[in-house]
Amino acid sequence: MSKPVDVKAFALAVVSGNSVTGDSSEEKSEKALDLYFKAMAVAEAHNKSLEPDPAEKKKRNEDTYNSIKNLGL
Repeated sequence: MSKPVDVKAFALAVVSGNSVTGDSSEEKSEKALDLYFKAMAVAEAHNKSLEPDPAEKKKRNEDTYNSIKNLGL
């Protein structure tokens, strides 16, 4: 079972663990920033994949409500 990822911590780890090359410090900074944002997008997509489908979530809520209702509580 997968767990949610801290998006900012993940992106920082990716940037810290991967060196970027460039002719100038500005070019290196731009590439590092691009890598950071791409890593954030990957982590956000991972976290979103863990969220239940809205229709499935609604069905579970309805099933739970009906089960409680049938208990006569």
